[in-house]
Amino acid sequence: LAFTISRLFKRFRKDEALLREVLTCACAAGVAVAFAAPIGGVLFALEECSSYYASRVLWRSFFCAAVATLVLMRTNPFFDGKLVLFEVQYDLHWFWFEIIGFAMIGAIGGLVGHLFTILNIHYQKLKAKWTFLDSHPILEVFLVIVITHIANHPIWFLKMSNNQILRSLFTSCQNVVLDGDSDSSRVTQLLCDRKSSGELIGVLSASILNKFLLTLITFGVKVPAGLFIPSLTLGACMGRLGGTFIQHLTDAYPDWLLFRECDSTSACVDGAIYAIVGAAAVLAGVTQVSLSLCVVMIELTGGLSHLLPVVVAVLSANMVTNPLGSPSIYDSIVHVNRYPYLDVNIDLDIQKASEFELRAKDIMRTNLHVSNGSKITV
Repeated sequence: LAFTISRLFKRFRKDEALLREVLTCACAAGVAVAFAAPIGGVLFALEECSSYYASRVLWRSFFCAAVATLVLMRTNPFFDGKLVLFEVQYDLHWFWFEIIGFAMIGAIGGLVGHLFTILNIHYQKLKAKWTFLDSHPILEVFLVIVITHIANHPIWFLKMSNNQILRSLFTSCQNVVLDGDSDSSRVTQLLCDRKSSGELIGVLSASILNKFLLTLITFGVKVPAGLFIPSLTLGACMGRLGGTFIQHLTDAYPDWLLFRECDSTSACVDGAIYAIVGAAAVLAGVTQVSLSLCVVMIELTGGLSHLLPVVVAVLSANMVTNPLGSPSIYDSIVHVNRYPYLDVNIDLDIQKASEFELRAKDIMRTNLHVSNGSKITV
């Protein structure tokens, strides 16, 4: 939208640098509206959308993000007067021994994000070779809808939308009432009743596999299927599953020196904080962002008690993916589509020329128009 509007003005058509600044501001505003996170949107534009970020663009991006958020608040899209999508109602208390669990979930989330990026690259290359789907986009969308319906139907937990799943996974089990026959009561009983732990492990395991495969085939289709929310849902299911295992461990071995901190409370491990940590870890592994993601998660949930666990998980995810040389999903799509793009992270002194798939003749024209002057060829 920003590019289309900017091309209407001569100043932006003639100045590519100024046009990129407009696109950066638009990116900040878009993230701010999508997640009600104005500060996170500015940091995301700084971290992911710009190779060179002029200082003057910072306040312009922040202005655009703030105005966009104010308009969002005025329109009241959720009909509750709130901007926080997945508000955490309680302070999620955690113990220091859980830092190990947060780091492990972060590392696993980074590996999952790396695997997702690699498989998505191969899937996009396979689709590029099989031109039938590209020439029939409506059929591709229809097949994705049918596959999604067939895959989600057997699992009652996945019949809810991603937003509903995230909201339930981010809900703490503190002071909950386990009664009622509604769908929300059934979800609460599944997540918080210790007697349903076997069913919970089965449902979350099936949901992880389901969300991973469906996100793999839906990202890149001809309709905007999204990446942030599906990745958050995948990570939240994974994190809640990890929290369930740690909870069983503390229940089975309460006398361990590591778990001595739990003596003062009846609920030692809260699965909600592990869901938030897992969601941040997987998204960090897929998008390769760090600082902006931590801020977005805090603004998304409206709480500060889980800031340090999120930071630990995001750092662990990046520490795992960086040695593997995993690119972000956005850079991968750029390379798969063979767009002219020079990665600032490539060391040109040691990079072999044969490793570059894009050559100069691939982006140059051969049918040049030549004007002959007085013994000078222009």
